[in-house]
Amino acid sequence: MPGEIQNAYEYHRALIDASPTAIVDFDLAGRVRSWNRAATAIFGWLPEEVIGRVSPIVPEDELPFFLENIRRVAAGETLRDLDLRRLHRDGSLIDVNVAAAPVRDAVGEVVGVVSCMADVTARKRSERMLAASEARNDAILRAVHDAVVVVDDAGSIVEVNPATEETLGWTRADTVGQSFLELVAAPQDRASLSEIFTVGNPLLGSKLEVTALRSDGRSFPAEIAITRVDVPGRLLFAVSLRDVTKQHAREERLRQVEAQYQALVEQIPVATYVNSIGVPLRTTFMSRQIERILGYPASRWLEPDFFMTVLHPDDHERVLAETRRTHDAGEDFRMEYRLIAHDGSTVWILDEAVTVRDAEYRPIMRQGMLVEVTEAHRTALSSVA
Repeated sequence: MPGEIQNAYEYHRALIDASPTAIVDFDLAGRVRSWNRAATAIFGWLPEEVIGRVSPIVPEDELPFFLENIRRVAAGETLRDLDLRRLHRDGSLIDVNVAAAPVRDAVGEVVGVVSCMADVTARKRSERMLAASEARNDAILRAVHDAVVVVDDAGSIVEVNPATEETLGWTRADTVGQSFLELVAAPQDRASLSEIFTVGNPLLGSKLEVTALRSDGRSFPAEIAITRVDVPGRLLFAVSLRDVTKQHAREERLRQVEAQYQALVEQIPVATYVNSIGVPLRTTFMSRQIERILGYPASRWLEPDFFMTVLHPDDHERVLAETRRTHDAGEDFRMEYRLIAHDGSTVWILDEAVTVRDAEYRPIMRQGMLVEVTEAHRTALSSVA
């Protein structure tokens, strides 16, 4: 019989030492009574360093909780699936999943506590990284001013950000599970968008303008961009949607202002122009009055170096010198010089230009006007003669 008992003990001891899980036996005061090989592998402590001591792997601030659990198990309770942090011999923290049960003697009295601890540090790290990533992505979605709608490959809305609620007027509860096209796109655009949530759609990654709907049925112009969301599981798409009503209004006001400006400059008896910054000169706009002054179409002035072909040869050097000087100094340009008209005649011009600057005082263009002063020069010559 003693031999059988010894054999059984050795058998169980071998099973415990072969286990990949740390198995530790505690007395009712929390002192270690046995320590298997996996416990050494996980926590770094050798059996002779821990046996007889209150568990050295328990962080000091968690010791009261550890002793309370010992008392709970001593009262007959079994503990399962506790996620705790324990100390390695080098002082680093290890995430472990713990189960504990009472050890009873021959008459059923609890005489100790056996604890099984699995190292789940890698899993916990992944969970924390995933939680951090999800929190970061959620924060980004909440911070984005554009509406962002996540849609599955069936066209159903899976998630929306707060800006979507503000833009469309629907709450999240109203949108999730609904058809994106039925809820958001105006009827006239649904047919052309019917295949957008497919992998091979050429519209993926590009921007397009559609007519969108608000919750009250009002329509508005919207710019949308659709991208594929590469996550495991069902195919998802992210739709970024921006209300461009104000942008359209600004563009329309700009067109009106440009039309008014063009109408204005065409009424005044001078030619106005816009040159880019720098030398050689490059004209980007010339009003039609130049045709009356010199006979060339206004479009000719937009050709590179056209100005130099009509500038009088005797004025080349001084005009270019003054142009360079005023550009370099950032000063206004004012000079009288001669141009050769389309019919070959010589026309005297007063050229005045100012530098237009942006909000940071950087030069962005030169705006000027050309006034014919040929008659004034003739009068001046006549009076001298």
